[in-house]
Amino acid sequence: MRAGARGYLLKGSPREEIFKAIRVVNEGGSLLEPVVATKLMHQVAEAGKSDRDPGLPEPLTPREEEVLQLLAQGKTNKEIGSELVITERTVKFHVSSILRKMDRGNRTEAVRLAVELGLVKI
Repeated sequence: MRAGARGYLLKGSPREEIFKAIRVVNEGGSLLEPVVATKLMHQVAEAGKSDRDPGLPEPLTPREEEVLQLLAQGKTNKEIGSELVITERTVKFHVSSILRKMDRGNRTEAVRLAVELGLVKI
């Protein structure tokens, strides 16, 4: 990732996943297999613990902000994936990351906080 990778797939990924990943990255997105994403998130979280103000949520990426806005519109993971041209699994990854960064237990709580912080408009 530090070298500029925008995605990572495991070698056993199905052909369709590979083609979708190429399209996603070509359109400016990023894609990580859940196993890789989990490991990366743990490393980033550990590295950033001392840098964060515990009273504020961790900053969201531009893609997470897009997903959050669509969550605020009540869209399902499948609908978000279709709109952003990413897989439903990638949407789930983004939603999980949003919940973790915002320290919320579900989508509704995350959207409520996002509205309070002015991150999304309903």
